[in-house]
Amino acid sequence: VVLFVGSEQRRKNLGTLVAGLAKFREKEPGLVFVKAGVAQSKSGHGRFQSALKADQLEEATVFLDGLTDDQMVQLYQAADVLAFPSVEEGWGVPVLEAMASGIPVLSSQIGPIVEFAGDSVLYVDDPYSSRDWSSGLERLAGDNSLRERLRVIARHRAQTLTWDRARELFAANLNLVGA
Repeated sequence: VVLFVGSEQRRKNLGTLVAGLAKFREKEPGLVFVKAGVAQSKSGHGRFQSALKADQLEEATVFLDGLTDDQMVQLYQAADVLAFPSVEEGWGVPVLEAMASGIPVLSSQIGPIVEFAGDSVLYVDDPYSSRDWSSGLERLAGDNSLRERLRVIARHRAQTLTWDRARELFAANLNLVGA
């Protein structure tokens, strides 16, 4: 199960991910793609549906919307990998949620994700390359030790990213500047 959590805005880069999933599915015909989250716009949903149809992934895709927090926890725990193809993000909450759930993350190498996730995530070289997304998924599917290493590092890192820790760091930085 490949999971994507988020909207269908252009910056989410879902078309490229879908093309990568189609390539990956040639080697993994049992692929299930779960898209969780609100569409937000008809145009974004239309682009996404067109990509699924063009790459013949409609029947392999499950849409989930309006899930509770408990249902989201269960969804993360049921997934094999979170795919995060965004090319612009302010933070990337689904990555942190996946890390805390102990599932591997395949992500675009963008500022906020690199900053907080570091080496606990597998990154694609080119977020606009469907081949890179397919290769990353193949690598995760075929390497148990890599998946386990990412799980361990991600869970540990996620435990350090709490509001209490953020307050401590903020207070320490205020003390450094003499506030």
